[in-house]
This record gives sequence, C-alpha cells and structure tokens, in this order.
Amino acid sequence: MTQESNQASDNASMAQADRAITAAQDTLSQFLSAADVQAVYGEPLQQGDATIIPCAEVLSVAGFGVGSGFGRGEDTGEGDTHNAGGGGGGGGGGGRVLSRPVAVIVVSPEGVTVKPVVDVTKIALAGITAWGFMLATLFRMQRRKH
Repeated sequence: MTQESNQASDNASMAQADRAITAAQDTLSQFLSAADVQAVYGEPLQQGDATIIPCAEVLSVAGFGVGSGFGRGEDTGEGDTHNAGGGGGGGGGGGRVLSRPVAVIVVSPEGVTVKPVVDVTKIALAGITAWGFMLATLFRMQRRKH
C-alpha cells in the first residue's frame, strides 16, 4: 500500500469517526432534552375561570449505549485504484425516556389545588404482585412445618 493510499484511508477513517461521534452527541442531546422542565409541566389550559396545568413524571432509563466500528481492506497490488485499501465504518446509539401523567394543577378564584392522576391498573398490578408474594411465603412456611 502506498503512503498516499494510507493517508487517504486514514482520512476516511477519521471522517467516519467524526460522523459517529457527531451522531452519538446528537442522540445524547435528544435523550437529555427529555428531562427539561417543559417535559414535566404541559401547556396551561384555560377552562372557564380556571387554569389547568398538566404534570408528568419523566424517567430516563439509565441504559444508554453508543457503539462504533471501523475496518480497512488490503491493497490488492494490481494497480487498481478502486481496490487500493478500501475501508468502512459505522456507529449507533440509543436510550429510552418514559413519561406518565401524575397530577393536574388547577388554579381558580377559589385557590390552587393539585389533583393526582390515579393509575388504577398500576395499583391493581401492585396489589396482585403483593398478594402473590404473600401467598408464596405462606406456602413456604407451611412446607417447612411438615
């Protein structure tokens, strides 16, 4: 491989690395923007003489990953400029942000009140899970007595 083709291949690898880093930074920036206060408090809504402000809980899942890879081919030695040390690369990243409504703030002439949003499904699942653990514990205790 000639010095010129090595230089061209190194420049291509650097450009690919720069693109991968830029993509990772963009992904991370979007991921972190979800924790902004505007994601927690919605736009105020006017209902008669009351103003309603929706509130949400925003959870950023800690599993954020970024990967990148590069490769370089060998010079075929046949003088073909198309095969003179080819290369390639790639990168990627991801994360997850969850949000759910938790309350509504109502501002009216009578004052300010906070009304919680109750997730009945979540409460029922927690109750079923707790009941299951208690039942399993009782079953184990009965088996130990025999």
